[in-house]
Amino acid sequence: MAALASGVVSTGSLEERLQWIRLAGLLRRQVGLMRNLLALLLRIREAIVLVDLPAFQKTALDQIQLLHELEAVGQESREQISALVPQARDAAGEAGLAEAIAVAPPEDRRELVELQQTLIQLAEDVRRLAHRNEKLMTALGEIREAQYQALWNAFGRLLGTYGERKTFVPASVCDVVG
Repeated sequence: MAALASGVVSTGSLEERLQWIRLAGLLRRQVGLMRNLLALLLRIREAIVLVDLPAFQKTALDQIQLLHELEAVGQESREQISALVPQARDAAGEAGLAEAIAVAPPEDRRELVELQQTLIQLAEDVRRLAHRNEKLMTALGEIREAQYQALWNAFGRLLGTYGERKTFVPASVCDVVG
């Protein structure tokens, strides 16, 4: 920073410095979006538990929108990494943050490492909560299926009882309305 104040910094290094700052900003934005995603997953869980279909639908739509935004910011981050360190590639062949951090200027490295660790932890938290929500939805579906099956069986026994007595007479619309 002292070099900036004294005006000794070349245009090339200033531009590179701004690119590293931009990368940190994109990663901070990803962290914020991931935290918002966790909050949405908690709201979805609440809607599942309360069997609140309108809240579930709205939150699911919000989640889809947030995931699109998160993907766009992730793509921007990968492009920024590629611009900074073209040779930095992870195992999947994409621009790798870990590789970029290894060559980052010392003044940016600490923040980038912290952001990377935060993103890794948030991704794990999102994965875990999404899995728990999935298990809850499955359990709720199984409970509903068992309830419907019990009702269907009871209805079948009821019809069988009336059929055996021959007292079951279907009601006409006139009987019900009148």
